[in-house]
Amino acid sequence: QDTRLKVLLRSRFWGFKDIIELWRDESGTHLRGHSSVGGSDWGSNKKRIEAWIAD
Repeated sequence: QDTRLKVLLRSRFWGFKDIIELWRDESGTHLRGHSSVGGSDWGSNKKRIEAWIAD
C-alpha cells in the first residue's frame, strides 16, 4: 500500500506552487520536493527540506 502525504506550498514572493511528498516503505522514510510549474525551482525545495531536517 502506497500512502503518501502530499502538501502544496507556495513561494513567498511569486506564489509558485511546489509539491512536498512524505512516505515510508521497506527501504526507509522519504521526503521529496518538486516544482509543479516550470522545469526548475533553482534548488529552493532542496534548501527547504535540508532546513527541516536540520531543525
